[in-house]
Amino acid sequence: MTNRNKFICFFISILLINTLYLFDSFSFGEEKANHILIVNSQNSSNDYTNNIVKGIYSSLNCQTNIIHIENMDIHINNDDEYFDTLYNLYKSKFKKYKFDIVIVTDEDAYYFFEKYNNKLFADSPILFCGINEPSILNKINSNERYYVLEQPIDIKKELYLVNKLHPNSKIFIPVNPDLLSHHYIKLLEDQKKYYSSKNIDIVIYYESNVDKVLDKINHLSSDTALVLLTDFKTNSDDIYSLYNLIKYTSKNTHIPIYSFWSTMINSGIVGGPLCDAFELGKSTGEFASKIINNPNYSIHRFSMKNRYQFNYDQLQRFTIFIDNLPYRSEIIGKPSSFYNISKNTVYTFVVYIILFLILVICILLININKIKKLQKILKSSQEEYKNLIEFLPFGILVHNNGNIIFTNSTVRKLFKIKDQESIKNKSLYDYIHKDFHEKVKQRLEDQKKNIYSPYIEELGITADGEFIDIEVCSYPLLDNKSYSLTIVNDLREKRKAEKLREKVLEEEKRLKQALEYDKLKTEFFSNLSHELKTPLNLIFSITQLLESNLINSQLLSKHKNTIHHINILKQNCYRMLRLVNNLIDITKLDCGYFNIELQNHNIVSLVENITLSVSEYINNKEISLIFDTNVEEKIIAVDPNAIERIILNLLSNAIKFTDSGDSIIVNLLAEAEYVTISIKDTGIGIPNDKLEIIFDRFRQVDKSLTRNTEGSGIGLSLVKSLIDMHNGSIDVKSDYGHGSEFIIKLPVTTVDDITEIDTVYIKDKYIEKINIEFSDIYSI
Repeated sequence: MTNRNKFICFFISILLINTLYLFDSFSFGEEKANHILIVNSQNSSNDYTNNIVKGIYSSLNCQTNIIHIENMDIHINNDDEYFDTLYNLYKSKFKKYKFDIVIVTDEDAYYFFEKYNNKLFADSPILFCGINEPSILNKINSNERYYVLEQPIDIKKELYLVNKLHPNSKIFIPVNPDLLSHHYIKLLEDQKKYYSSKNIDIVIYYESNVDKVLDKINHLSSDTALVLLTDFKTNSDDIYSLYNLIKYTSKNTHIPIYSFWSTMINSGIVGGPLCDAFELGKSTGEFASKIINNPNYSIHRFSMKNRYQFNYDQLQRFTIFIDNLPYRSEIIGKPSSFYNISKNTVYTFVVYIILFLILVICILLININKIKKLQKILKSSQEEYKNLIEFLPFGILVHNNGNIIFTNSTVRKLFKIKDQESIKNKSLYDYIHKDFHEKVKQRLEDQKKNIYSPYIEELGITADGEFIDIEVCSYPLLDNKSYSLTIVNDLREKRKAEKLREKVLEEEKRLKQALEYDKLKTEFFSNLSHELKTPLNLIFSITQLLESNLINSQLLSKHKNTIHHINILKQNCYRMLRLVNNLIDITKLDCGYFNIELQNHNIVSLVENITLSVSEYINNKEISLIFDTNVEEKIIAVDPNAIERIILNLLSNAIKFTDSGDSIIVNLLAEAEYVTISIKDTGIGIPNDKLEIIFDRFRQVDKSLTRNTEGSGIGLSLVKSLIDMHNGSIDVKSDYGHGSEFIIKLPVTTVDDITEIDTVYIKDKYIEKINIEFSDIYSI
């Protein structure tokens, strides 16, 4: 026997052994089948009765049992006329059958059987389950053909459990009195009295309308536990199921919910001693088997205990510890730390592995479709590479001795080609300008001689005749040198980038020239200012000398006009000196050479003294000057010369634009972090459209030739720069026609290791500075 034949024999033996093992439980004799009828009062959509049926099937579903199911849908109509219709239907439908047992799953179906069972199923035993009403149970016990399997609703255990898990909570129980029997209502009332004696509050709310019940639930406090037993009715008299009520309440409130049926365990209840419909059905099926096998079975009534079941998520939600639950409670949905694998699962897995190995061996032996699979894989790889090349950012072109075979989408977009077919087998030279044809030919010849060129710039032609700058590089495709792979790049963006770079360089050159010119201009103004200041000082000194000589010579009365002209000359000298000083300071600021010397000063005295120094001049103008402060002393680091210049400039501006009879108010407010200085006048104000430019250099609010004052537009710009150097700020508020207010904010800081300097008011100290700052006012 060859090795191949040995293997085939081994393979067949393995299959036979597995076949015998899998089907060893099959019997080959024909047995009489048992006909079993299951009657539900509801339809198949009802979870409770549906789970009972599933449990019955798990016990009775074998080859010797034929199971019939009837759903009565009594909840649609349960009057005598409907019962008569069902009776006639079942009488016609089952006249050929003799059922070995009839299983009735709930109380509503019982009333039908109480009326018609002797006419329909007179010779069949009837097994009831899902019935908890004591009066019905007593009637069942009085009939020898009736059997019953009880799964009672244990209200006492439920309330005990709720009180144990929520010891400080009130228990609220809404009840539909139309759907709960007097027996259970009495049980509830008895339990309420019992717990009341222990000072535990149980509220039983009798109401059939679900909206009223929900309203009550929504107003419950958080220290309440909810127990739900029954369905309710809507305003349209439809049934609102217990399942929907639990689900809605769990979603919209934070109250622990308890009920009595395991079908509700995943709808939002915590748990409890639950009636498990599947286990009830399973036990019912086992009870039915005993009755079928022993028609004279003596036990007619059997009761099964409820199991404690709890939902893990709800336990976590309401912080209920598992250790506080009754012994051997089942936790639904609890994460498992390991997997429990049953023997059947292991066996099934082993069988599948064996079959899989047999299948693999068969594939290896027969070797069917191997070539096709490899071809399919190859084709798939080709598609993937094709897609990769198609979407590359640069152009790919394949040609055979100049005849185009393939182009990717980038090439087609660049040359404005509609699709692949419209360019296929066309000449490469159709898309190259004629001036470059010789160069392309030479490159192809060099390629055949293994001479390769780097990227070469060429002029391409699109399908609509447009010229485009491109660069190309070609390589032989595999070992066949007649096939070439050409990489094509669009140079238009590169050209634009080069032009942009050249433009940027040109702009940088212009900027550099502008900066150099600005520097030269600044140096020119600086030199010019110094050159102007020298002869100006000389003129001013001579003017002062002439004035002094006239006064000392006691000829003042004879030369009043001369003195007047000298004053005019002095005023204009001051104006020119002010302009030159401002130009020098502006130039220093631009060059970065202007520095302030911070000293610790009493800012209150400093500002007050500067203000008082101009009071006499302001009073002569018949303008009221007011100085006010909230403190007498505030030491901060400032440059006193800069502060003098700032205050005098702002006061000068206030005088310029304030008429006689108006007022100027200087207010100083000292706070923890800032000192605020306000200079407010009741003059003509500043137009709103000028407020944003008032601190710009060389800007003037009034440019007319008829204005009352002169100015260069430098003063306020210099003021702002000096305040900025103090790390302060300046703002302006103005009501045009009613006055303006300049607000200075200086930070409260001090300079280390420098003695505080007291500012003493010396009138003569400020006269020169006042004359300079006020020189733009004509009437001086």
